Amino acid sequence: MSKHAKIPALFAIAAAAAGISFGAETTVNYPESPLPFSGATSSLEANISGDTNGSVVVVGPDAQVGVQGQDAVTVNYNSGTTLHYLSTIGASGEINGNVNINVYTGSFNNQTSSPAITEALIGTAYGASAAVINGNVNVEIKDGDFYGNIFAGGGATVKGDTSLVISGGTFSAEDGVFGGNSWGGVTEGNASLKITGGDFSNANVYAGNHRTGSSLSQNAIKGNASLIIEGGSFKNLNGGSTDGSLEKNKLAGKVEGDTSLVIRANDAITISGDINVASGFVDGDAEVTFVGDAGKLSFNGTLKASSASGEIGGLSGKASINIGTADEAFSGEFNGTINDGFALLQVSNADTSVLFAEAFDVDALVVDANSSVLLAENTKFDTLNLVFDSEFDTGANLGAVLDDIFGASAGIVVSAISQKADGFVVTNLDGAEFSAFIGEDGSVEVGAAVPEPAAFAALFGAAALAFAAVRRRK
Repeated sequence: MSKHAKIPALFAIAAAAAGISFGAETTVNYPESPLPFSGATSSLEANISGDTNGSVVVVGPDAQVGVQGQDAVTVNYNSGTTLHYLSTIGASGEINGNVNINVYTGSFNNQTSSPAITEALIGTAYGASAAVINGNVNVEIKDGDFYGNIFAGGGATVKGDTSLVISGGTFSAEDGVFGGNSWGGVTEGNASLKITGGDFSNANVYAGNHRTGSSLSQNAIKGNASLIIEGGSFKNLNGGSTDGSLEKNKLAGKVEGDTSLVIRANDAITISGDINVASGFVDGDAEVTFVGDAGKLSFNGTLKASSASGEIGGLSGKASINIGTADEAFSGEFNGTINDGFALLQVSNADTSVLFAEAFDVDALVVDANSSVLLAENTKFDTLNLVFDSEFDTGANLGAVLDDIFGASAGIVVSAISQKADGFVVTNLDGAEFSAFIGEDGSVEVGAAVPEPAAFAALFGAAALAFAAVRRRK
């Protein structure tokens, strides 16, 4: 039986229209059998093993592949050396359904003979492409050596989401590892990048897109972009895209929704560079979250709200920092330097105990009243909200809670509060906010209820309500 079993083109179109699934109708074992695939099938499985020359493109421009809403293309890269790059599709064509790429091991773009080719693995297409993926693109890397850029998307249009999951390998990239696109590529849904292990000390990591030249349209993610780090060694981490360059006439990549970055230090994480919570253009908000054991996190760099502004990039919304969440605590010393520009720093979870080695200056500080926080000298904030798991009303005396929460750094808090008359708020179990002040004996006394969100309440009102909701569930 032929390794390229085909169904007629008209039958493939009718099957797609009827929503019929035939499973893995076509299997190609490469390099024994050729790629790109040019036939018609309801689903294609490409198994790649052994050394290959040049680049490997899986689906040709005239192929008819997939049933929309189902898995259309599955690529299993089992072993071998690819001289240039692996991509799903070329400059044109269409895939109806999801694309799944699984890399178990291998070597990609370990060459110097074609220096213009700087890519190793591309979820869609290399270069500007009219190709369309009518589904999601999911890329998973378990191991391998990558001597070039990696894109979950690429130069094509993805009508769904892109996802890149990496659990091991060594990565060297001129530009980086991206959850999004390049060459004018577009992801119409969300983009996610999750890393649980690997050596990225020679590759910057981006949740979003690469920048483009003036002859190409802007790389874009229409939804949100997220980056989760759970292990590995890194240079710089970026919640957005590559910044633009006026000198090189390059336009920054764009995320039209929000960006989020999670550092989950349950296993060893080393970050030798900086963390940019937003980079490139971000139309929404940007946040970074730290959870886990600080002893397993090596980060002495700078935490930046945004890496650029003006024509080369910028954050349109607000930037925030979460130390712990309602479900996960953070414990230990936070050694990073927090730059100005953050609207909110929120300390969550009763089991969170954090010592900030460096001073910071944020608009609003929200703190779980059961957590433990030590602040560095010269720390500043415009407003403070302490969130309690108890019921109280106007006139209540909450006791010496500043000493309980902030310990030896309580004086820093008192000094910051004294700089602004209305900068101290407390929230009770029901999520109601009250003005607060420090009594003559040093205790915190509850003042009048806050009838409408104050200017700063919009920054952390939702966070306080989330604290209260979690405690009610408990």
